[in-house]
Order: sequence, then C-alpha cells, then structure tokens
Amino acid sequence: MTKEDKQTIYNLLKTASRNVYGYTTPAFESDEYVENVPAQVQPSVSTQSSAPAATQFSAPAAPETSSAPETSGMSLGDVILKIARCTRCSLARSRTNVVPGQGSKSAEVLVIGDGPVMEDDASGVPFSGAAGQLMDKMLNAVKLDRRQNCFLTNIVKCTPPQNRDPYPEETDACFGFIEAQIKIIKPKLILCAGRVAAVTLLKSNPNVNLSLPVDQIRGQWFDYNGIPVMVVYSPAEVLKNPALKKPIWDDLRAFATKLKELSPTYAALFNS
Repeated sequence: MTKEDKQTIYNLLKTASRNVYGYTTPAFESDEYVENVPAQVQPSVSTQSSAPAATQFSAPAAPETSSAPETSGMSLGDVILKIARCTRCSLARSRTNVVPGQGSKSAEVLVIGDGPVMEDDASGVPFSGAAGQLMDKMLNAVKLDRRQNCFLTNIVKCTPPQNRDPYPEETDACFGFIEAQIKIIKPKLILCAGRVAAVTLLKSNPNVNLSLPVDQIRGQWFDYNGIPVMVVYSPAEVLKNPALKKPIWDDLRAFATKLKELSPTYAALFNS
C-alpha cells in the first residue's frame, strides 16, 4: 500500500471518528498519517470497530473501473479504499461521503440495506438516521450489534438523490464491493433489509422470483454461494407502517434461531 493510499484511509477514519464523537479525538490530531501511530489508528478495520468507515471524497485518486475487485489477500480496508476511489456510476458525482459499512471484520451476520440515506451521506455511517436507529434496536433485541457480531452495509455505497431506490445500473456498478465484503467477512448468515438488496444479491438464484414484493419473500431462507439469506422489510418501511413491526420481529426471531444453530458463540449469549 502506497503512502498516498494510507493517507486516504487515515483521512477517511479521521472524518468518521469526528462524525461519531463530535470532535477530533487525540488519535487523529495530526493531519498527516504517521507510520508509528498506535495500532488502533492504523488504516484497517478493527475486530470490533468503534468508528465507521467514511471519507470525504476530495482526494484526486485514480478511479476504480473494474466490475469486481480481486479479493485474494485483500482486507476490508483495501475494499474501503477502492470504494473511496470509485466513479463507476453517477452517484459518485453527488455524494458527500462514501458509506462502505460499519462493524466487525469477523462478523457472524452481514446486514445489507437498499442504499444509504442523506444522514448516512453526511456522516459516512450506514443506517445512521431514524430508520437506522430502529434497525439497531431490532438487532439488539436478538443480541446482534454492529460493534460486536454484525457488519452493516448497503447494496450501493453512495446515497441516491432524494433517498430514492438505487437504479439497476447503480447496483450493478457496486455489486463487486458487496461480493468482496462477503468473501472477506465470511458471515454465517446474511440479512437483506429491503427489496433492492434482496433482488440484487439473489439475482443469480433461480429459486427466487424477483418480481415478487417483499411481503411474499420475507421470512424465507434463500442461498447465496452457500450462505443462508433471509429477506426482511427495510427499517424505513417499518417506520412508515408500524403494522410491519410484528412480522419483522417474527422474522428476526427465526433468524436468531438459525444463527444459534450455526454459532455456539452466539447461542451462548442467551445463556448469560
């Protein structure tokens, strides 16, 4: 990794830290990345990340043009750098921050939303608005936490204008990043929170009728390259229609039951 690459990731983490804490922490007081800084401020994703991955897209980095990054030997930090450089679709021209994702690099659960919203664009943090707060509460109710055993991201990494759904050409341009994150994190389960996320991730699965609305595919188990996938309503939909709270709660309990079967570590959380 070049010095310029390290500086880009350092700037990214500094911006994210400032957005989370509301001030510049001592670890990021310097404007320049220094090789001998403590381990927690090295440009990589920590096992239990307390600062989200975000960046002001102002560095004149070379654009990413390939459809899917090669993941051999790559870290989540490397993927973040590629996302920060990406100009594959028109969303790159209107973004304030890229929103790569937030969570543990060894997460047992990967949560994928339809796309960042305006609050996410401002902070670089996924699920950071009112819908994101609801998502955190729902996940916490089944002992899932973005800072411990989850990684939260979106099917696209830049915010569509007026919080609209991403267009197919935008999800196609970003799909390589989701593929890379899945290969690196190796989650035991994937939760698709929204129809766009589900349709994009499962488009190659012949057993999924992609024309069906979420209420006809939610709560069921599908497969993505050997990883069980469940589709649920997006938290934004639940905010708009409180009647959806019961079905999404039922789905999350079924999701938790499956994860208990696959992860003794997760199952042990219910015995403490």
